[in-house]
Amino acid sequence: MPQDITDILQYDDDALDLVSARFADLVAQEYQQRLLDQIARQLFQAENEEDFARLLLRAVAQRCGEHSLLYVGLDEPALAPLLVTHGYPERPEVSPTPVRSLLTAGSGYLIEGKAVSLALGIAQPIAAGLRLRNLNAPTAVISLDRQPQEAIVVDFLERLGERASQALASLRMREGLEQTRRALHRQRHQVQKQTRLLNLMDDWSQVLSRLEDRYAQLEKLLATAVATLGGEKGSLMLLDESSGELVVRATFGLEPEVQERIRRGDQSCRRLKLGEGVAGKVCQSLQPMIVNQVDREPVFLEPELSQVASIVCLPLHVDGLALGVMNITNRARGKQFQPQHIEEGMKLAVQASQAINNSRLYHLAILDPVTEVYSRNHLYQRCQDELTRARRYQRPLSLLAINLQGLEQVRNHHGHELSNQLEVLFAEVLQVCVRETDIVARLGDCTFGVLMPETDAMAGMFAAERICQQSRESDLLTRYYVTAHVGLCSYPDRAENVMKLIARAELAMASAARCSDSLPVVLAPGVGVEMEAPPTAPWASGRAAV
Repeated sequence: MPQDITDILQYDDDALDLVSARFADLVAQEYQQRLLDQIARQLFQAENEEDFARLLLRAVAQRCGEHSLLYVGLDEPALAPLLVTHGYPERPEVSPTPVRSLLTAGSGYLIEGKAVSLALGIAQPIAAGLRLRNLNAPTAVISLDRQPQEAIVVDFLERLGERASQALASLRMREGLEQTRRALHRQRHQVQKQTRLLNLMDDWSQVLSRLEDRYAQLEKLLATAVATLGGEKGSLMLLDESSGELVVRATFGLEPEVQERIRRGDQSCRRLKLGEGVAGKVCQSLQPMIVNQVDREPVFLEPELSQVASIVCLPLHVDGLALGVMNITNRARGKQFQPQHIEEGMKLAVQASQAINNSRLYHLAILDPVTEVYSRNHLYQRCQDELTRARRYQRPLSLLAINLQGLEQVRNHHGHELSNQLEVLFAEVLQVCVRETDIVARLGDCTFGVLMPETDAMAGMFAAERICQQSRESDLLTRYYVTAHVGLCSYPDRAENVMKLIARAELAMASAARCSDSLPVVLAPGVGVEMEAPPTAPWASGRAAV
């Protein structure tokens, strides 16, 4: 007997409802999967954890309905947790040291709200928590003020917790790698900077330790200091011990002709006393100083005339003994000098101070303090070096011994000041008359010497005649009846070693001094051959000439 039509229709309605329910579940699951994929992509693309937290809270709020949500990021135990809120009228108080062990119970991502409250130390009631973890260690937790009821919402939160945990682990790994990269970059930059400073200080030490003219290479050193600190101009001022004033000895960044005039001393530069201006204050206190707006610094002198916008001034000193200052001015591209520039600059300044002081002591040892030509001991050493070279390459070498007759009478009648002035004048005459390769020295009282490499007896005679002629043309020397008498000895025709070279030049000088016509004298090859070298250095004798 056929079924009643009503039963058949009822059966079809039940089947249709079942199919519709299953289809709705499939649609809901497909939608939820797409939603999770979209959220996961956004979470993986977050630039930092705070953006990550805001994206995650917004996704939870939209899917579960508006909640009061709190994100607590658990990073290193020593670091304070990251807090991000959604829907809270006021930021809740959270314990600075959350109890992580309370967040590890269970296998799912949704946990009880009581455990979250106890772990975070929050007074407000918490219905549930969504934890994020990495290798079972909690990395973050989200507190919810309502317990999710629907199965599909619970499933969504569980799957979201899994995806968000992976995204957070990836984000922190990227941040850690970026921090490591930046740290390595900073370390490499520091190593390069330290290497550059060490190379620079080594160059400074090598250059300053071999200075023949103590100020000749200072411009190169100043140029490297300006480049290191990123300035545009610079100057190096050394303390004049006689006047107690700071004197410009080297400049960088000015017009070439101006720097050349300053180098020659033709360009007058302002001298500063200790405590005067920025440089004088730094030299007096031995403390570096930065001025980024010189027009607002009362210590800076005449800012409107200086063409200086900013300056870092570094003291040069050794064991509290002031040597001078190094000024780096006008940071490039209008930037300002920072405290790290003092740290970098002082490393250079300390090395430069030591090298300048060594050079100063070296020149005090080899220079005559009155005339600032070489001392007799230095000339003796150079004679040995040049004679060795001349013997090796079979080249000529000549030595002039010069006596200033009448200088002793000037000293007796007019005092040492005038006598020293005449000696300085005659030293300048010698520098004009000889070549740059020749060595001018003070041999003793009223006597000078000139060592002339690559010069035979004939060329030496011409040089001696120039010296006599120039001294006769000097008004000051002529006024006080001071005349130059020159003796000459040359290698290899008239001397075989240093002692004989000096002794025979001295003998020729004595012969010239006995003549009244002030002409240079060269001994004949046979004269003075019987003389033997003294047992000690020739400078040890009491005679004026050597």
